[in-house]
Amino acid sequence: MQTKSQKAVFFFVVDKEKKDYQLVYTEPGSGSKKDDKTLEFDIKGKDLMKKADTLQASAKKLSSYIDVMIFGKKNDDFEKLTGDNKSTVVNEFDKSFKQGYITSSGISSSSAKDENLDKLLKAVKETLAEKSKVSTKKKAISGDKAVVTVTLTPIDASPLVDRLKEKATEFYSKNRSASYDEAQKYLLSIYPDEFKKFRTIIF
Repeated sequence: MQTKSQKAVFFFVVDKEKKDYQLVYTEPGSGSKKDDKTLEFDIKGKDLMKKADTLQASAKKLSSYIDVMIFGKKNDDFEKLTGDNKSTVVNEFDKSFKQGYITSSGISSSSAKDENLDKLLKAVKETLAEKSKVSTKKKAISGDKAVVTVTLTPIDASPLVDRLKEKATEFYSKNRSASYDEAQKYLLSIYPDEFKKFRTIIF
């Protein structure tokens, strides 16, 4: 026995002033009205509007986090939308970024001056804000959680490793007695300008 299934999407306009709606779907039977199958769906208009508002608010909230943390934008509505302290959020993100760079590069914390790390972070944020595109999609509400997805167009930084290797080779050829930390300090100083040269990957 083969079971057939059908899927359909219904779009309808909800008047937020009305409380209740009923969607009635009648599946034709053999021709006799007695054989017709009727499905009834009760719709709470105000609840539906609340869910739509919740999804919209969640999307705005997510976008505001991206604005202040990743793009370095001002976003005056951040604290109103998220309920978080903007300075605290940004400082924690920046601290995590800097520590991540120190760990991945192998440079000592004493050699990685905050001034140079700040320049690098600023360059990354400015480049992402200029060349990346972000879009948020409101998906659904599951329980008391709103499901929102975000898509960020990435920067093509694939040539960075080879480019920095070339710069490191040039540095060592001119400074033969230089230590590893000194080379890393040099690379950190040129990193911001090198990063700004990258282009956006378009999908």
